[in-house]
Amino acid sequence: MRIGDFAKKYDMNVTAVRYYIENALLTPQRKNNQYIFDQSCIDDMDKILEYKECGLTLEEIELMFFLEKTSKFQDETILQIVQDLFEEKIDMFKDEQAKIQKSIERLQEELKKFSGIQVQRQSGASAGIPFSFIPYLYCPKCGLPLSMDNTRIQNGHLSEGELTCACGYHAVISEGIILCDDHEEDTPFKWFNNVDSVYSATDEYSGVYRILLDKGSLYMYQNMPESDFSQMVMFGPFTCNCLLRFCNDLDKRHTYVVIDPSLKRIKRLQEYLSDSGLQLIFMAGGIDEIPLRKGSIDIYMDDYSVTNSLCTYGSFIYDKIHAFLKETGLLIGLVGDYKDAPKSLQNIKKDHPNYPTEKMPPSKFKANMMMNGFELQEMKTVGSTHGNEMHFPRNEVGEQVSMLGYTAIKK
Repeated sequence: MRIGDFAKKYDMNVTAVRYYIENALLTPQRKNNQYIFDQSCIDDMDKILEYKECGLTLEEIELMFFLEKTSKFQDETILQIVQDLFEEKIDMFKDEQAKIQKSIERLQEELKKFSGIQVQRQSGASAGIPFSFIPYLYCPKCGLPLSMDNTRIQNGHLSEGELTCACGYHAVISEGIILCDDHEEDTPFKWFNNVDSVYSATDEYSGVYRILLDKGSLYMYQNMPESDFSQMVMFGPFTCNCLLRFCNDLDKRHTYVVIDPSLKRIKRLQEYLSDSGLQLIFMAGGIDEIPLRKGSIDIYMDDYSVTNSLCTYGSFIYDKIHAFLKETGLLIGLVGDYKDAPKSLQNIKKDHPNYPTEKMPPSKFKANMMMNGFELQEMKTVGSTHGNEMHFPRNEVGEQVSMLGYTAIKK
């Protein structure tokens, strides 16, 4: 039997077999510059696997082979060495077993706690639209203040109503959410499977990638400037990881406008953030249909929103962001760098055929920012993936993706 057949018999690769040969655990004959494996090699390989199942380390297996080959286990001293080794192993596993049992018992207690938690699904979990926000409700088509009809007030907030304009624009307020006519029930963004979960760092991501997302959220949070007065901050569309991660730490004086085309996702965000203490405005619809006065936002948090919009709609949205921001308004965001992950981009393109992957280099983001009236203040690497594992759906194993954090100001 040659080395390839021998490796196949044990479902191993040839490199592993050669390793055992180099460490004298396998001693095949060599003919015509090729290894020939006989029955003795099969017996030795069976022993190696048996010892591994017993929990012996490679060093301990090498010791066992040495003792057997040199004494055939016919020496009392050697037999005692073997007995001592096995007894130490048994004691070690008993200790581990006791620790494992304790861990099982503690996990069972924790499981009882989580099993008793029931997720509350309340419609209209948010208070609605505060009166202070009414002056910001403008028609996105003609730029005029919107008229309100059939309004319902609950706890000092608008919970129901209609928003109309003479030009024909129409939106409604339902359960405290502004619904634009172009909103969708499900998201058009298909980068990962569990996209409608509250926090998008699910088990679809590797531990490395989840840490990278946390680093990105931290970068955004730490770059939010402190202010002595209330400000208007916008999140979305598609991703709000930073908002969810730091909702308990954000300034309660500010108003946070959350936008997304998916009503399902907006409702989930509304439910999750209902007890955050933040003043939140939820809008379901495309960014072109959002009924928000131009020049009203102080800070736009680009939590991969520009990237995800590019993926979904095939174009940048910096022109829309620029219009919403006040003069000297701040843009804080994240951009993915896929220069070392071309196959991953092509995999993503399969779900988004209109995805212009040629626009993904960070230089394209910089150029489009500048073209739309932003002055880039900083763009730095927050972190990168590594290792030969799949970090997110459609990621090609072995390809590295970097996350860049940036800040820009409206000129």
